[in-house]
Order: sequence, then structure tokens, then C-alpha cells
Amino acid sequence: RKVSYALILLTGLIFLIILALTIAWATFDDEDYRRLAVRSVEAFTGYAMAIDGAFSLDLSTRPILLAEGIRLEARDGDPPPSLSKIGKFYVQLDLPQLIFGHLVVPELQAEDVVLAIAVNDPADAEDTDEGPLLAGDVDLPVFESVRLRNIQLDVTDVANARTIPVRIQWFDMDDVRNTGPIFVSGEGTVGGEEFSIDGRMGALADMLKEEPPFAVDYNLTIGGMRFSVAGTFEDFLDAEGADLRVTGAAAETADLFGLLAIETPPLGRLQFEAAIKGDLSAPRIPFVNLSLSGDPKIQLSVEGALANALTGEGAAIDFAGSCTLPEILAMIQSEDLTGLHLLRLSGRLREADGELSVEELMVEAVSEEGAAVNAAGRIGLG
Repeated sequence: RKVSYALILLTGLIFLIILALTIAWATFDDEDYRRLAVRSVEAFTGYAMAIDGAFSLDLSTRPILLAEGIRLEARDGDPPPSLSKIGKFYVQLDLPQLIFGHLVVPELQAEDVVLAIAVNDPADAEDTDEGPLLAGDVDLPVFESVRLRNIQLDVTDVANARTIPVRIQWFDMDDVRNTGPIFVSGEGTVGGEEFSIDGRMGALADMLKEEPPFAVDYNLTIGGMRFSVAGTFEDFLDAEGADLRVTGAAAETADLFGLLAIETPPLGRLQFEAAIKGDLSAPRIPFVNLSLSGDPKIQLSVEGALANALTGEGAAIDFAGSCTLPEILAMIQSEDLTGLHLLRLSGRLREADGELSVEELMVEAVSEEGAAVNAAGRIGLG
């Protein structure tokens, strides 16, 4: 949601600036535009902005803005901006498309960008007002061509006090002059692990004409892991009518946690497969299969379905697993059961009448001395 808001805010801010500049296009030169742009950004965002490099504005039905050496700084006492630096920024907008409610960006280029965002912030839980950013009939921005170079993004998990560095060395997206599919490719690192992405989407013309289905096919490789998403949308701009298949595999699951700066012992091979249908605002999962295997010290299997993956509505998931890893068992030991050596469990996660519960739960815990604790029952999760 934060990324979507950032895209809407960025493109909307650019549009407002260009609209203001259009009023004075007959009398202003590029230096006048530069000063007006700086003042407009400061007025709308509250941050001080400087443009140290070149600046030009070409006003037409497809206005073009070019700026280099952009810096944003907080005023005294204010928190720092999420976006603090852009080495080069080039954007072109298709103003006539706004008549049809489409915010179309024919070309976007950005280089040497420094970003920092915070997620999982307890303070955000108190502010559920999404504000006016999602109001109106304008869709999310549609990009025909994107070229990103040297993007530095630091994602801070506030609740867990850790920061994950994301570096995009290069990223390209091109729709082949609005006549064919949109190709996507890029490379970078997440938490120091190299990643690459490649894929394609349906033609931009089909997206704007709202002629379903709209195809998507992405592949992401990071470290020893590979993920893929393939399928179609009935309405891609509003993320509605999804019919997707998601698959993934990791040779070592601990590498996946390592990307999130979470240290774990070796956990074995992870494989999963799931289907996603309906609207992404309330996605339905007709089936999901997940298995953790390869290391005899820990085994896990999960399968089932959800009517709404975001709320847990209609959950019907069976699970079973066993663990003899000391590092994990040490986390669940109690005064009554020390030296835990083996843990087995199985059960069914169910949602009924708004209550999520674990049914038919079976637990077996064995200590090194041979003491065993067996339990069965039901746990209500609220």
C-alpha cells in the first residue's frame, strides 16, 4: 500500500506542478519554471527542495520535465523525507488520457535515487485514514516505458528494529511503442543477495481499452530461490478478476529468512504453489500447498484454501510437522518440560462465524530424558 501511495503521490505531484506551470508558460523561461517547481514542491510537501543541475520543461499535450541534482531536506524538527535525492529525473505525461481517467506516463527515467521507507510501524496502526489519495476516478499510473538506474532503497522494519537494504542496479520496462506486450527486466540486490526479474504483461493498448483478459507472467530469482507468477486479470488497473498461479522453491529456506535479516539454522528445501482468484483487495485462494523437507530434523506440510487471504475468512487449512532442531525447540521450552528433544504436531486451521481456530490439534513433545507430553484439543484464535 505504501508503494502504491508513493506512486500516486509522485505522479499526482508532477501533474499539479506541470498544471501550475502551464498557466504561466507564455511568460516563463526554464529558470522561472525551476523556481516555481521548487516553491510548489515545498508548498505541497513541506520539504525544502533544491535543483542543482539542469532543468527544463517542454509544455504540450505530452509535457516533458527534466531535472538533475534534486535534493529534498526536512525543515527543522520535521522527520526526514522518504525521498532524499535524485541524480536525474525525466518524465513525460499524456494529458489527453486524463479525460478518460487514465494517468499515463509514456516515459519515466530516474537515476541515482536514494529512498528510505518504514514498514510495520505500530504508530501506523492508529492511523487508518487512507485520506484523499484513493479518491476520484483516476486509476493508478500506467507506465509505457521505465528506465531506472542505481536506486538505493532502505526498508526499515520499525517493530523489529531492522533495516533491509534494497539496491536496484537497473530496471527496464518497455511496451514496444504501445503495439505489443510490456517486457520487464532488472537486476539488483536484497539484503546483499543478488536478484533478477524478467517477465511480460499484455499490451498497453488492451489495458487502456479494458479488453480482458490481461496476461501477466513474471519470474524472480534471488540467491538459490525462484518465484513465478503467471495468469490473467479481467481489470489490471483496478487489480480485479485475477486468475493467477504462484509457485516458488528455495533450496535452503534459511536463505529466505536471511533476506529479512532473520538468522535461522538450516531448515531444508521449501516448495509452495497457490492459486489466487478474484480481486486483490479480497483475494480468494482456492488452494495452497507448502512443504518443508530435505532436512530430517524439520518437516512441514500445509495445504488448504481461504475465501479471503487478507482476513482469514473461510480458512480451511490442514498442517502437520515435526522438529528436532535445538535452536527452535529452545524457543518453546517451559519450566515443566526442559531439554525438549522432539516436537510433533498436526491440526486444522478453520474459520467459522468470524472465529479463527485450530481444530483437531495433536501435539507430542518428548524431552531428552524420555518424558513425553501429549495433548489434543482445540485452540480459539479470535
